[in-house]
Amino acid sequence: MTINHAIVLFDSTHTDGEIMFSTYDPNKPDKPTVLTYHRDTRTFTFPANDYFPGGRVDVYEVYRDWRY
Repeated sequence: MTINHAIVLFDSTHTDGEIMFSTYDPNKPDKPTVLTYHRDTRTFTFPANDYFPGGRVDVYEVYRDWRY
C-alpha cells in the first residue's frame, strides 16, 4: 500500500445519501475541508485544491483512538 497523503477526520454530518467529514489537512491548515462519503456508490470524494484536482479518493483508516 502506498499512502500519498494523510488527513485527520474530526467531525461528521450525516444525511440519507452522504456522510460529510470535517477534516484537518496539514497542506491546508488554515481551515477545515470536507471529505464526502457517498452511501449509494460507497465511494469517497475530496474537493479540488492546489495539489489535487478533486474527485474520487481511496480512504484507509490508519489510527482511530488516542485513549489507551
